[in-house]
Amino acid sequence: MISIPKIAGPSAEPEPGRLSAPFNRLDTFGYDAREQSADACAVIDTEAVDDLIAEVGAVATAEMLTVYLLETERRLAILRALPVDRSDAIHLQAHTIKGSSGIFGLPRLAATAGALERSALTVAARDYPLRLEELDAAYAASKHVLSAYLENVLRGVARAAARG
Repeated sequence: MISIPKIAGPSAEPEPGRLSAPFNRLDTFGYDAREQSADACAVIDTEAVDDLIAEVGAVATAEMLTVYLLETERRLAILRALPVDRSDAIHLQAHTIKGSSGIFGLPRLAATAGALERSALTVAARDYPLRLEELDAAYAASKHVLSAYLENVLRGVARAAARG
């Protein structure tokens, strides 16, 4: 079973009478997807990936990110099949891609999905395919950069293990 790392919010202990500490997107993911355009965001936040590696190890991180990539591809396929009048389903799929991409250190993909999420109720039929193209492009760039980064990390782990 894969252990999901705990994401620390602004304070470690909840306030008395609260179930958990307040959530701050900027503190947690290092960016605020509501405020930045996707183009202004980096493709990858290596610190977030490194934090995940430090928490669960490089091999477990690679396994988790493989599942994330497959799940994201599945959600992108669902979005491509949805008609524009299914705003509730568009919102849900975009929201899920946004959240998981932010957690896994992919701020550009998170911001692009966030833009689709916010516009799900108002996107015009002629603009929806363009939003999906933007999301596909952000995903392709994120997958490429993330895969290359993880391959380098795993090579380093293998070299360190070979040395003893």
